[in-house]
Amino acid sequence: MAQAARHIELAVRYLQTADSLQSGGFSNEAAEMVWGAITNAIESIGHIDTGNSRRNLSNNARRNLARNLPPTTIQQYQDAQSKLHDHFYHDILNEADFRRRITYGRDYAQQLLQIALQRQPQEN
Repeated sequence: MAQAARHIELAVRYLQTADSLQSGGFSNEAAEMVWGAITNAIESIGHIDTGNSRRNLSNNARRNLARNLPPTTIQQYQDAQSKLHDHFYHDILNEADFRRRITYGRDYAQQLLQIALQRQPQEN
């Protein structure tokens, strides 16, 4: 499960970096770090579910998350992830939108990490 553990580690680091960037006034960069945290958390679940396969695992992880959350919440999370990524490149969000979406993004990443940590086999 080395790949899954690496993705979990990266997701946690990206969330911590996002906090530092946001508090320093770098909203675009913070948005991208949250996007990266989500992406790595999704990949970690996919690796856990498929034994560290090297293919794209996002859809499998999203299905897994969908079993645990209402569809409207999933849609809000996915929308936040997409908008945060776009904000990094195109500076599209006003301050209120940014704060709302980065909160959703952090929540999404935390939900995914919680699932990954619960599903990850314990090392002896």
